[in-house]
Amino acid sequence: MKALIHSKSQEVKLITMDPPSLNNSYTDEYHKNKSNYINNIFKFIFQKINYYNLEWVLVKVLYGGLNPVDAKHLYGDKLPEVLIPSFRSFIEGSIAGIDFCGEIIDVDNNNSKYKKGDIVYGTMPPMLGSFAEIIKVPTNFINLKPKLLSAAESSALPLVALTAFQAFEDNNLKENMNVLIIGGSGGTGHVAVQVAKIKGAYVTAICSSKNKDFVKCLGADNVIVYDSNDLFTNLQNIVLKYGLFDIIFDSVTSLEEKDSKFNYYEKMTGKANNSNNLLSNNGKYIQLGGTPYQWLLAHIKRFIGCNLFPKNWELFWVRFPNCSELLGRIAEYCDKGKLKVIVSKIYKFDEESAREAFRDQVCRRTIGKIVIEISN
Repeated sequence: MKALIHSKSQEVKLITMDPPSLNNSYTDEYHKNKSNYINNIFKFIFQKINYYNLEWVLVKVLYGGLNPVDAKHLYGDKLPEVLIPSFRSFIEGSIAGIDFCGEIIDVDNNNSKYKKGDIVYGTMPPMLGSFAEIIKVPTNFINLKPKLLSAAESSALPLVALTAFQAFEDNNLKENMNVLIIGGSGGTGHVAVQVAKIKGAYVTAICSSKNKDFVKCLGADNVIVYDSNDLFTNLQNIVLKYGLFDIIFDSVTSLEEKDSKFNYYEKMTGKANNSNNLLSNNGKYIQLGGTPYQWLLAHIKRFIGCNLFPKNWELFWVRFPNCSELLGRIAEYCDKGKLKVIVSKIYKFDEESAREAFRDQVCRRTIGKIVIEISN
């Protein structure tokens, strides 16, 4: 089968490899070219996440949805620069991608929920990869795809929808709360606008002037453009009318200069010079990108259970294991017409097209999502 893998050159590479089997262990399937040392690390991780005791299915992938974390080769902003070369060696040869939609072609003998021919969507565990013609997937990472969405649209939905629902539900977003979405036209942001409306919130979204009408059509009550000298004046006027924001969902801020230059957190919480606080006393500023130190705190919260984040700020890290039930709810919202995902571009499954898709994703100026057609 063909698969896109990570390489040291930071460009993905299309290779031919043996297809996975339900009879083999996960490490044997996906890391045949790794050293024993790295394989032992994977075995330790899989045991901790209990991958060995899950039900599995084989899926023929139809489409794979591309995300910023894929384009940043998984490590993104999580590591200091000095450690990145070592991590590239660690993931070299691993299949790229997280999101997918595909057809089940084989199931465990004990599997009772799915059958051959079912069209499912979901995520692959990190470092195991979805951009391959056939993948072996744990059933608690998938659900039946939304009936009203195409396979391409379904492949673009899992990570961004899981992120928005988990972030809002973890922070008790309720009806009539005041929410601000930064980056309302992006892959995660345009879904977050809709999820906040599903929850009954009053939603203000920030985007560029060219995408204002698009974000308004998603259901945002107010759309403020960032390429305007009146950005913070307009936000202050909304706060004066509707009250301080209960949740600020920042899908833009990252270590990249083009994102960090806006300095949103400091300006919206009154910490920057000549700025006014826009966040309520019990509100939460949810950020999706951060510094290596902030990612360290996220790892401590995830694996040790100790929350060292400030009271009103969190670097949110999406959870994939046991997401099947939430994926089912997301599909129901799609089938009721309450949630949609916009696919702006679909790339072919060849090496040059895939590399172009990854470069396009890094630019982060695309409305909605980018998808790769694996097989259809």
